[in-house]
Amino acid sequence: MVAKVALVLAVLAIVLIAAVIAAFLYFKEEAEHRHEKEMFREKRDAQILTEETDSIDRELQREKDE
Repeated sequence: MVAKVALVLAVLAIVLIAAVIAAFLYFKEEAEHRHEKEMFREKRDAQILTEETDSIDRELQREKDE
């Protein structure tokens, strides 16, 4: 009887450890994905701002030239 309880507890411990490891890997992957997404957005926003600034500068230069 004691052996059965010990076996059940050992199996539960293994399942719990596997669940914790799986959760850790999932959240690590999720954090990496979120970081990549944020970096992509920052790069895209910087490119948009640069394009807008360039077009404004060109327009101001045209007005000066006239």
